[in-house]
Amino acid sequence: MKNRLKLLVCAAAAVLMIPSCSKSQYILYENDITSKVYFPAAESNPLISVSQDDLDENGCYQISIYNAGNNSDEVTVNVAVDENALNIYNVENEAGYQLLPEKYWSLEQTSFTMDTEDHYQTYLPVKLDIAQFKADGLNPADYVLPLSLTADSSTNLTFDYKTVYITFTL
Repeated sequence: MKNRLKLLVCAAAAVLMIPSCSKSQYILYENDITSKVYFPAAESNPLISVSQDDLDENGCYQISIYNAGNNSDEVTVNVAVDENALNIYNVENEAGYQLLPEKYWSLEQTSFTMDTEDHYQTYLPVKLDIAQFKADGLNPADYVLPLSLTADSSTNLTFDYKTVYITFTL
């Protein structure tokens, strides 16, 4: 009799829990995952060391920008030099980097439209003049180019991976 009562109570509890596990709730959650835009390189180390061999035929270094998520909404993402991020990096890492002078770099494009379907990844071309930097005799250990992402909605950014720091290897 005791075992039948336990079995009956367990069965009743299981029946009561079934509505809380409905598939429609799961699907609603799955479709609500917002796209997140970030620099994949920042996941392992936001400090990117670039040499002359890393540049393409136009003198550009290509940095990947990724849009992850389950929806296909378009996201407009912008890239800009972020001196404030450099200051924070210097404090947090007890570093003394200076902002790379503008004559040694240029951004060919600063705005990208991405979705999670066909355009989930794009490349930011950063033109770097490593040869002139070397000819001017500057110490590469002193300079960095901090690039940060901004999006049309701050909810679309992965804040831990929204900034990369480019340094030169001569």
